[in-house]
Amino acid sequence: MDFLLLSQEAPPVPRPTPESFTAAVVGIAIFLIISTGIGFYMMRKARTYEEWLVGHRDIGPIVTGFALVATWLSGWAIFGNAGLSYTFGWSGGWLIGMMNIMGIAICAVLGYRMRRYAELGARTVPEVLRVRFDSRVAQSLAAIAMIILLVVYAVGQFKAMATVWMATTGSPWLWSVLAAAILVFVYMAVG
Repeated sequence: MDFLLLSQEAPPVPRPTPESFTAAVVGIAIFLIISTGIGFYMMRKARTYEEWLVGHRDIGPIVTGFALVATWLSGWAIFGNAGLSYTFGWSGGWLIGMMNIMGIAICAVLGYRMRRYAELGARTVPEVLRVRFDSRVAQSLAAIAMIILLVVYAVGQFKAMATVWMATTGSPWLWSVLAAAILVFVYMAVG
């Protein structure tokens, strides 16, 4: 029986329609409008740019944990989980669920610890390592490792976004990559 399941072909990739193109563009536009609105609302509440940037420095461990969870459940989780679900169906659900539960649990624990290190003047992971191990070398190595890994991660994100854009709109690959780059730029500049 398992052999029969493995020998079956993957389901066909859905073909984009004008409706899916319109839905994709409208959905992204709504997302950007909401993000912009939240950004302007919070900017008006802050007295200085730095206060707006760091959230008044009164964010507790729960909000810090939620911020880490939001980072964990980024594009790879959204697009990757959708791809796993599409490829493996319900049988892949355990993998998706366990990855997300594990990531959220790690972030919940780290949220508390990150808050404790922030009280010691550490705001980034490399700074946490500097404070924890009292070593600028550890801080520098962590920063270099993060830069390398984030470049690889960013390439994967652009590829995933371009693939989803191409699949939902039917746009050529180059236009899909450019659309992804423009969306990231707008989101980073506004949000």
